[in-house]
Amino acid sequence: ADSLSFPFCKPATSTTVSHPWVLILTNHTTTTITAAAGTRLELSCPLLSSSHPKVQWILPDGSKLNSPSSSQDGRIQVSDSGLLLQNVELSNAGLYYCVAQISTDSDVLALRLAVEGSSAPPTGEQVAPSVTGGIGQPVGLSCKASGSPEPHTFWGSVVLGGFIMQSNGSLFLPNPSLRDTGHYRCVAVNQYGSASVFVLSKYFPSGSCQGDDDFSTDLQ
Repeated sequence: ADSLSFPFCKPATSTTVSHPWVLILTNHTTTTITAAAGTRLELSCPLLSSSHPKVQWILPDGSKLNSPSSSQDGRIQVSDSGLLLQNVELSNAGLYYCVAQISTDSDVLALRLAVEGSSAPPTGEQVAPSVTGGIGQPVGLSCKASGSPEPHTFWGSVVLGGFIMQSNGSLFLPNPSLRDTGHYRCVAVNQYGSASVFVLSKYFPSGSCQGDDDFSTDLQ
């Protein structure tokens, strides 16, 4: 009798593609840290990731340190656990950004260091034209960043320590007061680098508002 034979078929198996990821353990608001001049301070950047991410710190003067490394004078050291300041000086005041990146995924942590109330932008930092307005008059600051891939834009106020992220890259002050006068910083970050610019916002009891100024920065 004739017999029929059937080829053996291996059952199909499903595969799951895992994408690299990184996450900074934070509520994504600026944390303000106060330190006295001459002290030793460590800024922590706790991470969770699928593998070993690339970590970069952006300092208040716009310079960048990759982990692990140290500044030319050796006072600032960057490691996987964070950034260490051996001897805090007034010039160290400002916003620090921990940027963690793995493949196409990235996360950013902002830390503001206050040293005896210093609020001037660091020497050599890019400064945009100042914006002047009247107290109580709404003012908008627009920061346009371009790059590929599209950068994430963050706002930080050196005076108030506020950290505002908006999808359109703008910062809106609905009812500014004298205490809102100061330098604000726009930072744009993508996986290839970062760029930042300061703008001085001043408010007076009277006068027309000259807000809604645009300034731009590019990530190459």
